[in-house]
Amino acid sequence: MGIPVTFLKGVKSKRAAMLEALDVRTLEDLALLLPRGYEDRTKTARIAELVPELEVTITARIMRMDFRQIRRNFSVMNLRVADGTGEMIITFYNPKYIKNRLEKGAVMRFFGKIVKGYYGFEMTNPVFEVASQDNTNTQFTGILPIYPLAQELTQNFLRKTVKEALALLPPFQENLPGAILQKYNLMDRDIAIRTLHAPDNLEKAAEARRRLAFEELFTVQLMLMLMRGNYNKDGLGIHFTGQDQTQTMISGLPF
Repeated sequence: MGIPVTFLKGVKSKRAAMLEALDVRTLEDLALLLPRGYEDRTKTARIAELVPELEVTITARIMRMDFRQIRRNFSVMNLRVADGTGEMIITFYNPKYIKNRLEKGAVMRFFGKIVKGYYGFEMTNPVFEVASQDNTNTQFTGILPIYPLAQELTQNFLRKTVKEALALLPPFQENLPGAILQKYNLMDRDIAIRTLHAPDNLEKAAEARRRLAFEELFTVQLMLMLMRGNYNKDGLGIHFTGQDQTQTMISGLPF
């Protein structure tokens, strides 16, 4: 059966039900919930170096904050930030839960997609954290997995929960022969699964994904070969009797 996800701290019945919508019921299910992509937050740039459509991390000081309540259920907060090479606008929509985490004069780190607006470069609803000299323990930087979501689940929750599950699980059993791994230069299964959740770089992530894709195709091919072998073994073919009835059939023809 495996260890249920409710074994993890912070995963109660409500969140367990949300995870079940992703077919995740056990810690192993969590480990096999593979990312659909990544956010590469290792890419950093100064404001003067920005170009449209770039997904990047910038570090800048908040110079001005403007909050506007447009309608009862709709508000906007604009930040003007600067880093010594230029300025840009950061926009948050409905910032109810984040406006108290931001203050004028604070040096922040923002990650998001750059767009060219009327007043210059802009970033909308980025993820952010307070910039500090020691970022060794931050979950902000690095290459972060993007998981499929369901209901009210968030990326931060899944990243934390998957990491905890992997720490508790024993190594995943290898299911490919060593000769195959060596011939096709494939990762060990355990290393591949763990690498996909926390790759050092995108090249390693691609290598791990290649390993698991090979495993899937290899398994399908073996199943097809097995089915073909069973079909050939059990098939009776066309059954002929020992009696030759050819002449009888020919003599009965009307011409």
